[in-house]
Amino acid sequence: MLMSVLRGERERFASLPEPARSLLVSFIAFGVAAPLLTLFTNAFLWRQSQDLVLVTLFNGAWMAGVALSFILNGYLLRAMQLSWLYAIGLVIQSVSCLLLFGLQSVGLVEMLTFGVISGLAAGIYWSNRNLLILQVTEGEGRNYFCGLESAIGTLLAVLSPFVLGLFLELGLSGNHTEVFERYRLLAFVTLAVQLVGAWYIVRSGFDDYSPRTILMRRASALWTRARIFMAVKGIAEGSGMFIPTLIILRLVGQEAAVGLTQSLSMLFTGVALYVVAARMKVANRGSVLGWGISAMVMGALTLSVSYSHVGALVYLILETLGVQLLWIAANPIIFDVINADQEDSSGQYPYIVDRELFLNLGRIVGVGAVVTLSALTGPDVTLRTAPLILAIGTSTLLFLVPRLRENG
Repeated sequence: MLMSVLRGERERFASLPEPARSLLVSFIAFGVAAPLLTLFTNAFLWRQSQDLVLVTLFNGAWMAGVALSFILNGYLLRAMQLSWLYAIGLVIQSVSCLLLFGLQSVGLVEMLTFGVISGLAAGIYWSNRNLLILQVTEGEGRNYFCGLESAIGTLLAVLSPFVLGLFLELGLSGNHTEVFERYRLLAFVTLAVQLVGAWYIVRSGFDDYSPRTILMRRASALWTRARIFMAVKGIAEGSGMFIPTLIILRLVGQEAAVGLTQSLSMLFTGVALYVVAARMKVANRGSVLGWGISAMVMGALTLSVSYSHVGALVYLILETLGVQLLWIAANPIIFDVINADQEDSSGQYPYIVDRELFLNLGRIVGVGAVVTLSALTGPDVTLRTAPLILAIGTSTLLFLVPRLRENG
């Protein structure tokens, strides 16, 4: 039975175009390093500052850097190859992480500076990653590709957070200096992994791309609705990038607990994503989106009612599942809108930039809400209530999906 399933998946993977297979393989390098670049970077900053507002501002600066880099990347594409920019963005993320972990102390200036630098690096990677996905996928094949992309990242995240968290904390006496040395060592290791991934993508054959225009001059009615969709999605997504980590640190323990709970949630999510991705069709993307929002609301409600170890674990599992379901449903929806609205493939990049600007505008609004709530109520009330408020707000996506049609 198992061998039959594996053969079937291998045949389906082999049916993808060769560039699509190469791109998926390159995602493995990013998946290995991703927990250190996001999850444990926030854990490091929390360990350094113990300040919810400062960590939130770092994430807000990161989001601003991502949005700006999509514009910068448009100009870089006119002078450099697409695959090289993708590879550079992949590597610079680990370099910026290594520099951040080398700081002896972290205050507001350091938070904002490295937030922007890290965001710029991530944005260069993601802008070119999105272009490559658009280049190598379409239709039902895009559904399978995006589902497999999420499944690969999720399955890698089952092992990586647990191993990294265990390495950072196991056998230490509680001395911060020892922990910071391990953070720096892991940054060196992930940099090496990213270099391998960059080499792999550069040696593979992809078409170059030079955008005629970078910023969108006039949005159609269809794309205006897509802008609203991305901004609303970003409101909850932004806080979900760091609040779960802080909740685990606050309620459960240090890095080992963060890694273990993240791995458990990813294990559950990976199984669910495999089932959903293998069966998802164009017609039921809205249903998958609804399942994702429901999972986020249920997880946040559990945390709000039971602000404890158990509540935190249930929240993280359902939040992780919800975010991933939103990802595999929303990405194909927006990519299809781009295909329907543009005149030809050379006009894709303004849509990619505009999509990221409105996504990060929503993320920054979410960050602003967290900062405001924290200033008014304190960190514990914020961590307990903000996820539920933002998850409920995200439910408005369900009303927008039917409008994202060419003649909607």
